[in-house]
Amino acid sequence: TVSEAMIRARREAMATVDSLSVEVSPDEREEVMTAIAETTSSSKITGGHQQRFVKMAVEVMGTVHPEAELRHVHLVKRLGGSMQESRLVCSGVLLEQAAVDGSPTMVGDAIVLVFQSGELSPGRRTGKIWSSVSVACSSAGGEAARKRVQQRCDRLIGLNVNVVISHGPIGSQAAHALTAAGVLCVENAGFDGCATASRATGAPLVRELSLVGEGCFGRAATVEHLHGGGERMVELRGCSQPRSCSVVLRAPTSDLLHECDRSLHDALSVLFVARHDLKIIGSAGSTEIAIAGALRESSRLLRSVEQQVFRIFAEALEGIPMVVARNAGLDAASLVAAAAARVGEDGAIGIDVIRGEVRDVLSGGVPIVAPARLVRSVIGLACDVATQILRIDENVMMPPKKQFVPPES
Repeated sequence: TVSEAMIRARREAMATVDSLSVEVSPDEREEVMTAIAETTSSSKITGGHQQRFVKMAVEVMGTVHPEAELRHVHLVKRLGGSMQESRLVCSGVLLEQAAVDGSPTMVGDAIVLVFQSGELSPGRRTGKIWSSVSVACSSAGGEAARKRVQQRCDRLIGLNVNVVISHGPIGSQAAHALTAAGVLCVENAGFDGCATASRATGAPLVRELSLVGEGCFGRAATVEHLHGGGERMVELRGCSQPRSCSVVLRAPTSDLLHECDRSLHDALSVLFVARHDLKIIGSAGSTEIAIAGALRESSRLLRSVEQQVFRIFAEALEGIPMVVARNAGLDAASLVAAAAARVGEDGAIGIDVIRGEVRDVLSGGVPIVAPARLVRSVIGLACDVATQILRIDENVMMPPKKQFVPPES
């Protein structure tokens, strides 16, 4: 059937991808990742600053923990300033919350407590760092409650905690007691802020202050309260192998800021896919043209239906470099034909739209590459969708015949 022929064509395409893949040695890893980031982060709008974003993307991969995920990279977008002012927070994160008034501007050798309150019963102030104890301060018997708050503050200070990050607001008594002792307090960090600080510093999320003890704290070289230009943020730096990091993006207009975010996110998405299994393959249409050539060659030995499926598959793949060349204002048909004529030569023959020529995109000049794992995933997903549609059509157009059941005598 047509769907079976599509599955066979997919296997042929995957085999061609595997044969074209090139293993990357550890010495070439950074160079290859830079080339991948350059290929995926290209943008006409941010072209003059592309190398800066490429460098940041590669630095992110060298900064975060090997088990960190893309969602753990926090892109902080700030309108105003120049794109040149965009930066990666050095081995740390940026919290988009302000420190409590009276907190020190900077703390060195930070011992960080990340407090995330649990569910509170109705009528209590949600998110209070001291939960029911702080609420009791305003009720009868508040003097005893205030003593308990002071005792807990003294206990934290005795454990040398000098940074407290809270999910919700911090009570005034607790804030005054801690800041007076030189503790930098951050309130209203929310679930995302607490999780980000926890991944960066290694601090577990504490839900009950009565459970605070050794092993409940994270570490950072410095924690600084940044304030200026109408912005107030807290920056944690110098975390060892953080599972989260922040990149501050700046641009003079919202359109430029959005394009910076898109460009960097595209580069990071591909690098996170490629980092564990770093095999590369030629991009710039070279892989699609090579697979199309292999499918056409295999189709000569097949019967009519399978042969037609292989040829249509090849035409669909050749349409990708055709569109890329056409969007660059080049003679797409001539360039794709020239690249197809050189299939089988050593190297990966693709279309360099910057130079407007056909060349080896792996070794001839600036490399234009992509992770082999990503290419396999894209082709596999496209084939799965096409196969499913074909199977539905086959069931509608040619439903299975009902078996004849002889009548009972």
